[in-house]
Amino acid sequence: MPPGTNLMIDMKRINQSYPLDFKRKGSEQQTSEPPVLDRMAFLKLCRERHLTRDINALLRRLSTNTYRQYQVTRQGISGTVNWTKTFQARISSGLNDGTIFVTAENYKDTDTPPNRCLKFLLTKISLLAKAELTCLEPGGQKAPGKNDQPDLSSYELTSQAKDKNPDLTAQDLLTLKKEAEALLASPRLKKVLVPRHLNAGDVNKLCSHKEKLYRSVGQACQEYLRSLA
Repeated sequence: MPPGTNLMIDMKRINQSYPLDFKRKGSEQQTSEPPVLDRMAFLKLCRERHLTRDINALLRRLSTNTYRQYQVTRQGISGTVNWTKTFQARISSGLNDGTIFVTAENYKDTDTPPNRCLKFLLTKISLLAKAELTCLEPGGQKAPGKNDQPDLSSYELTSQAKDKNPDLTAQDLLTLKKEAEALLASPRLKKVLVPRHLNAGDVNKLCSHKEKLYRSVGQACQEYLRSLA
């Protein structure tokens, strides 16, 4: 094209030739919620596999990372004395101070990738079950109940949930939701972070974990990635 030539672009013609707005379509896919059918199928799978029961048993033997922490002290000795580091500390101080000790203590950290996947799964179970429940009294009024917690008879499935999966009842989802929330409140999971997204590599490792119950959690995470992520 010769220099100085004006380039005229007919945007109307381009839009007619290429009607798909790729940028807009991508953003819609990222923000849209998973279909009700997929959500209900996932919750049904969790219920049929007794996932919350397995996780409850798993809490008694969560995977941990053990790390050692060293501490320099001149007072009471807490932990095991590491004599190599103690002598190094005494030499580096420039003094022949026999009161310097370096002690070591082992700590167990439960904030591991398997436990993060586990906590992510429980969080999603609670949120997904809640999304498919409505709290109504006969006549369509919201039922506050005692302490704003309505009784089981006040809950029903959303109309979409009823149509998509008649096998699950409101009580099934409410039980699943409450069990997941009770597990999330466990002190054993208090220091475990909830990731924003599941890492496929961590999930694959979880599926080959030596502990059977962790493998069960990994399989549920795989199903989540396949149908809901």
